[in-house]
Amino acid sequence: MIFELMPYRACFPILKVFYSAAANGNHNKDFKKEDLVLTKAEVNEGNTVKKTKSSSSRIELCDKKAKLSYTY
Repeated sequence: MIFELMPYRACFPILKVFYSAAANGNHNKDFKKEDLVLTKAEVNEGNTVKKTKSSSSRIELCDKKAKLSYTY
């Protein structure tokens, strides 16, 4: 797939969603993977997690990390 070659951060989670949707359709409803059509998939920025580290000079260092939310 084209998502395997793209250098964006959201490509790997979307690829996992594609494979998961195909496996669910094949297992639960006996659909063929070739017949499935995915109309929309997007990855949005989710909650931001703040982590603080204390240092020797009593200054707290903040590290912000954004999580991804998936919609399909």
